[in-house]
Amino acid sequence: MVPSRILIFLCLPHLCVQGIQGNVNTAALAKMIKYFDDNVQPKTMSDVQYAIAISVPQSQCTDEKSDIQTVFTKEDAKNVRNILTRGEKCVLCTPSQNVIAARPTPKPVEHSEHFLLFPVGNSPMDKLLAKTDQNSSIVFYSYNSPCVTRCIQRDDNILDGLSNWKNIRKEKMNVFVFKKIWHKDTWRKDLDKELLQIDAIVPLYRCDISNNKFTVFLSGLLLLFLLPDRTESVEDTEDTVDINTLARIINFFEQNYKRGTEKNPRQYAIAINVPKEQCQQNFFPEKNNFLTQVNAVKVKKAINNDLKALYQGKELIAAGTKKDVVEQQFKMHSEFLLLNPAGNSPMSKLLKKRKEDGCSVFYTFNSPCVNTCLNAIGRHNILDALENWKQHDGIKAFVFRNFWRYDTDKDLQDDFKQIVAHVPLFRCESENECYACKGEGNTPIDKHCLPPPPPKKTNIEL
Repeated sequence: MVPSRILIFLCLPHLCVQGIQGNVNTAALAKMIKYFDDNVQPKTMSDVQYAIAISVPQSQCTDEKSDIQTVFTKEDAKNVRNILTRGEKCVLCTPSQNVIAARPTPKPVEHSEHFLLFPVGNSPMDKLLAKTDQNSSIVFYSYNSPCVTRCIQRDDNILDGLSNWKNIRKEKMNVFVFKKIWHKDTWRKDLDKELLQIDAIVPLYRCDISNNKFTVFLSGLLLLFLLPDRTESVEDTEDTVDINTLARIINFFEQNYKRGTEKNPRQYAIAINVPKEQCQQNFFPEKNNFLTQVNAVKVKKAINNDLKALYQGKELIAAGTKKDVVEQQFKMHSEFLLLNPAGNSPMSKLLKKRKEDGCSVFYTFNSPCVNTCLNAIGRHNILDALENWKQHDGIKAFVFRNFWRYDTDKDLQDDFKQIVAHVPLFRCESENECYACKGEGNTPIDKHCLPPPPPKKTNIEL
């Protein structure tokens, strides 16, 4: 019986893949891939593209009871994740020198698979192969399938790198695995033919544990390989915010525009619309290179005026909380002030000032309140405005720092998914601590973006 978490589609006489010694156990391979995604994949946002290759004893690919941690500990995996999160590469960076890993880079554009396999003869893969025992297995895993245009069709494609790998390890156990179909290739009717070029060199597998699918190429036979799995959350390094840069931007806001004091901070919200390069890797916001036309003193004066509580500039808008003149109570939340009325708000005006190649970030010190801002039937909600923002081109990020004090005892999963349905959601607690909240489709909101569950009552309390 096939284990319930792994379904191999179609009954086949064997699971031997052309050109390898011994049988790859798909359940064992699935465990390894899940370990990579849980412990190595950067969590800066949903579905971050990365590639990793590892040299392991053959039993890691043949015995379901094998434990990958014996050759790649969680501490080592965390170190690799941190390296990738910083935008760096891992080339034999663990004490065992059995791992190479990379993320794609936007400038110059280089895919993670290509980086690991080139230049042929002196690539990270060549360095890994030089350290690999002939009785070991090499597993190469890319979260997304190799891009057809750059990795397969272009003159400097990855096929030469794969052939070099095969020639060095003839008749040994070599495995190439991916999980999702690269989102820019889902339209291709002949995608199977393109990917068969990889399988002709190194046995190719597709592992999608989340959907209970494990698809295998066997001697050129395609097994339910191209089931649609379109997603809007796959990372494109040119169209997504860099998590480390985002953390620095939020810290810049806190240093320059924050209301109140460290001991008694007050709610405020800020939105910016800046060149997209200022939201990508290796940008460090400073007063001399970021929002240079914004006068911080004027911003703070405006948002601390409880009767107006609003600042509008060319690249930045900001709001505090606005008092009702008659009742002398704070009635209008800062998020509402910036985002409404939806079609003619300070936010919509800001977005019109840079329509292309921009990055728009909305930051609120406290998470939007459930009863007002995220109440779909309430007249002060922000959801219609988020839908308008969704239609705007460019990088987008909705960020919060703390949980609204009246919502800390609530399950915010469904409420925050209302935000994620329109724009990517992040939580940045400090300059060095920022999380992608995920939540797209059936994906749950990341635990870092939810209030901690209340402590369980003890028997005495009961």
